[in-house]
Amino acid sequence: MRVLEIGAGTGYNAALLAELAGPTGHVTTVDIDAEVAAEARAHLDAAGYAAVEVVTADGADGWSPGAPYDRIELTVGASDVSPAWSAQLAVDGLLVLPLWLGAADASVALRKRDDTLVSESLVSCGFMRLRGAESDAGKWLTLPGGWRLGSERAERLAPSITKLLEAGSRRRLWKRPLTALPGFAQYLALRDRDAVVLWPPHGPR
Repeated sequence: MRVLEIGAGTGYNAALLAELAGPTGHVTTVDIDAEVAAEARAHLDAAGYAAVEVVTADGADGWSPGAPYDRIELTVGASDVSPAWSAQLAVDGLLVLPLWLGAADASVALRKRDDTLVSESLVSCGFMRLRGAESDAGKWLTLPGGWRLGSERAERLAPSITKLLEAGSRRRLWKRPLTALPGFAQYLALRDRDAVVLWPPHGPR
């Protein structure tokens, strides 16, 4: 299979994909950060995965020279499905990405049926955010004390939520402190119907 990875990181995941694709497959990993891409290239070469192609580019555009792909996988969170990913995916291929659903990320697997993407699975997850043309950095902020705030209006809500966190809760709903629950996210329902997520200081980044 031909596989496209968005978000090269250290190159480790691309090496795993290369093992899955086998000697007759091909893996391309794309990263917007030239330094990250260079480090991934060096790591892959050192580990014996010279055949993996490493590209410095905006992952929101995919990588058309290698299309069509049987699999496209994002190792960064996205707030939408880029048209380029759908266009570069082969029919019956899979697109897997951490997709922002308004209150949290979910790992979504979408299969291409003709010109339509059909959902096959959805699992809760958390990833660093996509950068570049399709970035949504304004939706996630780090608050004092290490809390992570996720919201469509994170910048506007941050001061008020910071004050609430500093004031402390009047009722304790959990016997253990939230910092002892690293996989737990607090969801707040506000009067204007904003969806807000708070990750504790030791939770996913």
